[in-house]
Amino acid sequence: MRSAILVTLVLSVSQPAFAQLASTSNAKGVAFGHLHFSTQDIAAFRNFWVALGGTSTPNLDLDLVQLPGVYLVTFQRDQIAPMDEETTPMVTFKVKNGGALPHDFKVCSSPKGGSANSCAGRSTPLLSPGQSATLTVTFKTAGTYEYQCAVSGHAAAGMKGDIKVN
Repeated sequence: MRSAILVTLVLSVSQPAFAQLASTSNAKGVAFGHLHFSTQDIAAFRNFWVALGGTSTPNLDLDLVQLPGVYLVTFQRDQIAPMDEETTPMVTFKVKNGGALPHDFKVCSSPKGGSANSCAGRSTPLLSPGQSATLTVTFKTAGTYEYQCAVSGHAAAGMKGDIKVN
């Protein structure tokens, strides 16, 4: 009897658990199911992504927006908690030069944000049209970090933006 219970327990524990929403693999065999977002305004978040081509797909008590190959899951938060030691503030950006001129992608290393046209930070190599690269950045403090194209004159011409890290 003990061995039958043990076998049943082992078999029940060894069954796969599916925590991802349905998603198909890409050409390299990678499947990415969903992202979680904490927001103060779920309706505004949903409307933003629906305006960009997403589909609002409520599922039980979850508020979902479906985009090709991924679901965005939102949760109401009145106040977003600041980063702490348990937060992994590491982000990998995958960028592709879709323009006709060489470009790079740079993330400034200090959370000043705003209107700088040059800064210290990490960047991809110079990318020819059609080339792709990845850049992994660890954000050590909360704040607004600028990203930009560091090719001379490109940031001043508007090839820049801000990333807010909470």
